[in-house]
Amino acid sequence: MFFIWVNEKNSFVFFCATLAVVLFLRLLITTITTSITFVEHITSSTMFLVRSGCCIQQHLRRQLQPVCIGNLRATFFSTKSTEEDISILKNADHSSPPPPPPSSSSDPLAGIYSQADVPQPLEHLSAFPPLELTNINTSITPVREVWVENMSTPHSIKLAILPLHPDVWSAFPRPDFIQENHKWQTLYKHVDWRWMPTRAEIKGTTRKPWPQKGMGRARHGDRKAPQFKGGGWACGPRGPRTYFYMLPWHKRVGGLLSTLSVKFAQNDVHVVDSFASFPLEGTTAHLEELCEARAWGPSVLFVDRVPIERAPLATVDGAHLFEATKGVTHINVLPVYGLNVFSMLKHETLVLTVEALREIEAKLLHQLRRVDLKNVIGQSHPYGISRM
Repeated sequence: MFFIWVNEKNSFVFFCATLAVVLFLRLLITTITTSITFVEHITSSTMFLVRSGCCIQQHLRRQLQPVCIGNLRATFFSTKSTEEDISILKNADHSSPPPPPPSSSSDPLAGIYSQADVPQPLEHLSAFPPLELTNINTSITPVREVWVENMSTPHSIKLAILPLHPDVWSAFPRPDFIQENHKWQTLYKHVDWRWMPTRAEIKGTTRKPWPQKGMGRARHGDRKAPQFKGGGWACGPRGPRTYFYMLPWHKRVGGLLSTLSVKFAQNDVHVVDSFASFPLEGTTAHLEELCEARAWGPSVLFVDRVPIERAPLATVDGAHLFEATKGVTHINVLPVYGLNVFSMLKHETLVLTVEALREIEAKLLHQLRRVDLKNVIGQSHPYGISRM
């Protein structure tokens, strides 16, 4: 009877301990679940507040930009005192944007030597067509912007802000596309000129070096065999051999988009009004001083919009800039139709004119949205490369 009572007592204790452990685990799981739910609510609330703040900021920016953006930018970069800036902002007419100051010259950049001399807004930049955004949610993919600088002075003068298309300048970076473009451009111009003669192309007699039998030596036909010194090659290179191949079309387009987006993300893309504003008497020393004052790095690539019927590199308005780049090897000029991944990787900074920027966007957007892919890559796709 004693042993039976002890066994029953042990069973009861074990049951109580098991029940306590189960209740503790259930309480722990409930606490963890509640904490996760609370964190999710806090995260969703924070994201809602951030998105609301971004929407409010964009709305205020759109509302206030045409009113006082000129005065604010001029005040930010001007050399006037703080009291004068405050009086200018207080006395500003908020009903309409301030008109540009009258200029006696036809060039809107004439007489601009500091940031305070910049008219707001600049007339010749507003003549370009506005940015067209189709099927783009700007709350998710915001429109990038870039300063438009001058070329008339060594120090940078901000002339205006230019919007950039997110499909071109905010593309998802594909390092594999960039590497394949670099390899393609490196190999397509490479030719292997090595040529080794075979035994039939070696000059000499075809007589047997010794009799077939009776000499105790291996049998051979002639001395021009590959195993003899001075003989022909059995499997040698037979040049010239080209390494040219055509990279697929979507990889070429993707390589350009990825390189431009990465360059812009690294702050290595600068936009200028035009190369015509570079001083006509400017030399190589002036150009190097300009690049050094603006911290454009040791190598710079200038890109301008040049018609194909013109000379390959000399531009109509920037011929004097092209002449100034002849004295250095780390500063080069390219037309838009010659822009490539290898040249952008070779140079640290990419400098575009406003016309070149819009031309690049138009060409790449056409390639992204074209629906005649069957004529390009042999496949039919109704939405273009942007949704492949």
